[in-house]
Amino acid sequence: LHDCAKPILAREQGSFAGHEQRGAALAAARARALRLSSAETDWVRAFVEWHTQPNRLARQPNWPTAGALSGQALRLVYRLSRAAGAALPALAIFAPADCWGKRGAQTTPEQCAPSQAIAAQILDAYYTRLSPRALPPPLLDGRDILARGIPPGPRVGALLEALREAQVCGEIHTRDAALRWLSQHADDQATE
Repeated sequence: LHDCAKPILAREQGSFAGHEQRGAALAAARARALRLSSAETDWVRAFVEWHTQPNRLARQPNWPTAGALSGQALRLVYRLSRAAGAALPALAIFAPADCWGKRGAQTTPEQCAPSQAIAAQILDAYYTRLSPRALPPPLLDGRDILARGIPPGPRVGALLEALREAQVCGEIHTRDAALRWLSQHADDQATE
């Protein structure tokens, strides 16, 4: 199901470019036809839409090859978790399987080592930092931002999300630090 759009795109455009998004729409339609719940349909859609991302991340030039994620790597996995939601653990497990499946019987362990490493890293990050049970409580909420004179609107949500990302990535730990962060970033956004 994850590559369901590849045959269609190959006929239409001669490549697989965009198969993730097109496949996600097809998979979601199939899930609805099978009368899956909205949550199950969303999970299927997210899985198909984001199924290539772990292996893409694992093959970035400076991706850490072992150990817990930190810095920019953790930030990228946090963003993937926000996009993929509850499908993230399955995406992690799928990464090595997709590597082995694409390469066939001649695959060596070394060829799929990056996929196996990122699977372990994503699962560790998910269960220690990113899952709903692991996330720390937010340090600020919308009322705190409005109290700083920022008018209601999309900017409030964008600031809250950026602050949440910084908190989850270990850059901010206290309410006071979050308020300082907000002052700095609200000013940055105001001058853009």
